[in-house]
Amino acid sequence: MLLVNALKRNCFFISAGTGKNYVWLGSIVILDESQNWGRSTMKTILSRNDEDNKFIIVGSHNQIDTPYLGKATNALTFMMSQCGKENSSHVRIQGINLTNVVRSRFSEWADVVFEKET
Repeated sequence: MLLVNALKRNCFFISAGTGKNYVWLGSIVILDESQNWGRSTMKTILSRNDEDNKFIIVGSHNQIDTPYLGKATNALTFMMSQCGKENSSHVRIQGINLTNVVRSRFSEWADVVFEKET
């Protein structure tokens, strides 16, 4: 299910789903949980929107909840792989790979404990 919450005028937060029936014009669009999206879902969202939009794509490879996706096969990984590549003159892709858990020490503990299991 697509969850769209208007944070303020022309700023949208997309937490999951395809978004294929939505078009945002001149907006800031935050695409959260992108580690749970396939490349086709990301393409659907990005290809049906205005060139004046700004997209912020976020996610965590340690929180993949979709059984058919892995660390190497999700939309977040694909978009990060596009950083620094030659793109068209009107598209700029930049990425930041955070190395620390930012939620809490408990969250960091859970990442460490469950990473040992895989």
